Amino acid sequence: MTRRILHRIFWKLGIDGYIQDTPERVFISRKGKRSLINEVDVEAVLKEYGFVKYYYEDIPISQQWSISRNAKVIVAMHGAALASLAFNPNHVKVLEFFHPGYVVDMYRNTVGAIDGTWCGAIGRIEPDVIKYLDYKKQARHFALSRTQIDLDCLRMGLEHLGIEKS
Repeated sequence: MTRRILHRIFWKLGIDGYIQDTPERVFISRKGKRSLINEVDVEAVLKEYGFVKYYYEDIPISQQWSISRNAKVIVAMHGAALASLAFNPNHVKVLEFFHPGYVVDMYRNTVGAIDGTWCGAIGRIEPDVIKYLDYKKQARHFALSRTQIDLDCLRMGLEHLGIEKS
């Protein structure tokens, strides 16, 4: 039922400037807030799997939408760049990165609604995270913080999603 509704509402929707030929494996990176401290290392691992990196803040919305709609696998730091997942009819597989002090399930639910597969990877935890979350009860303190992703955790997430090296 849900897929039929999505098909009628989102998946047939056109957009000016739609690009049909985009990569199947996409790494959506970020600059500034919520960026990855070890982005160079993460990108090197993802290149082994055939991922192409984009900074959505640097490209037009029509290109962002096209990439998100066409992708079969997306790896990204949590953020608004994942909002276009609702337009993806490809049973997309998503590996979403989080700072350990800020984890939410918004895009996990979106991926479930479009019959995709989701996996989360949490960055390296530091003592100050525990102090703010446990003692000060400031749940959003790290919402925009940079984080470092463990490369073994990244590989495990890709393996969990059934992604093989290209």
